[in-house]
Amino acid sequence: MLRSACAVAAFAVLSASFSAATARGQSAGTGAHRREDERNPPPVSDGIHDSGLEGTHLLQPPQEAFSELPKANGGNYVNWTEALKSGKMQPLSAIGSTKEKRAVLTLDIVRGAKGYVPPAVFSHAAHTEWLDCPVCHPGLFVAKEGANSMTMAEIMLGKKCGVCHGTVAFPAAECRRCHYQPSPKAARPAARDTGRKPAHPGSKPENTAAKSGG
Repeated sequence: MLRSACAVAAFAVLSASFSAATARGQSAGTGAHRREDERNPPPVSDGIHDSGLEGTHLLQPPQEAFSELPKANGGNYVNWTEALKSGKMQPLSAIGSTKEKRAVLTLDIVRGAKGYVPPAVFSHAAHTEWLDCPVCHPGLFVAKEGANSMTMAEIMLGKKCGVCHGTVAFPAAECRRCHYQPSPKAARPAARDTGRKPAHPGSKPENTAAKSGG
């Protein structure tokens, strides 16, 4: 019992440390914490799009596009998971197509963590509900067990998971969103193809143990 209590306390302290470190680490990049009036600027002034192009001025401002979506406390301040569940966001599987089914891969990857910190659980299902495999593979992660190494420092500096988390999705400071003890049922899930085949061959649905170094 004492060990369990110590583990909880240690994780709470670690969460607070990551919160402060994330703010410092991302302050120099696109994941910087901004005032509400500075969040999600229009394409013509976001520093990403070419304001000299006519098409840039035709793009919908993010604040307008996100106005009806559930709110979050970080990233681009949209709770994308809730937006999907509520039906407020319905991604298309292909441009101009509403009939083709999206492939959802129900495969969890569990990565051990040091000390008393719970393992990190990556849910493929939560991501493939609205993202296709080439978004992450092979550019960010090699689709092979044990082929990927990463640290929290890298993530907080905008690498690996930090490419999206802290810029678009919730930041690394929200430790418990990824670090938790998975249920026995979730420890060995089977990948399930609910529609079209995944675009990346490394993500081919198959029975795969979730515990992986990848």
